[in-house]
Amino acid sequence: VVICAPLSTVVSAALAQLFSRIAERPVPVFTLPFHIITWMWLLGSQQYSYFPGVTSPMLAQPTTTSDRSLLAYDLLDTIKAVFIGIAEVFFMERFESGVIILAGVVLSTFISGIAALAGAIIGVLMAMALGAPRTAMYDGLWGYNPTLVMIAIAGMFFRLTGRTAALSVLGAIFSCLLTGAVGSALKPVGLPPLTFPAALTGVLLCLLGNSLPHDKPLELAKVTVPEDALADDDAPLPRAKLAWFS
Repeated sequence: VVICAPLSTVVSAALAQLFSRIAERPVPVFTLPFHIITWMWLLGSQQYSYFPGVTSPMLAQPTTTSDRSLLAYDLLDTIKAVFIGIAEVFFMERFESGVIILAGVVLSTFISGIAALAGAIIGVLMAMALGAPRTAMYDGLWGYNPTLVMIAIAGMFFRLTGRTAALSVLGAIFSCLLTGAVGSALKPVGLPPLTFPAALTGVLLCLLGNSLPHDKPLELAKVTVPEDALADDDAPLPRAKLAWFS
């Protein structure tokens, strides 16, 4: 921790400079430095005698089964999975934690609260649609990445409009697909995907820049809560209204 924490700061500054040069404006690095440093340490720890870490499973171990039958889901566990997905943003595993966290977000910013709930629901629906392992879905492991993407794009780093709302949904779906892909890619080396799918999705969407002439990302210095962006003096809409597909 003493070594990795300052290293993540260095990586964060370097990525910020790189992204700014590419986009010609400040772009958030999200949690990419965290993933780079954490994966670096966990991979290396497989060879460290004094710092034993994760153990890599057999490389030939299949990531899926040959059974293609439809999975059955418990309704109560599925509902709980939505809130556990929110709790997993903070590495918590209890349904109650997710409810409390969501309530806190709603009290701070109603828009982000709705975005968080929508993202967690998208994660559960995507897991069911793709036939992901039920245990992983019930544990919230498919919910936290789309939750973060929805919060980031639906009003946090973009001013909320109908277009950016649709963009956030597409981003949440993309992060779910990345969750499966990254999870399978890292399974042979024993690494978790963490929030890398959300971070990569967020960076890619924020790098769109001039490709979205009517919905450019907000300046980082102006990023607070979605309601503030809607109430900004530069925005033609009052705080209580949204420019749905305007």
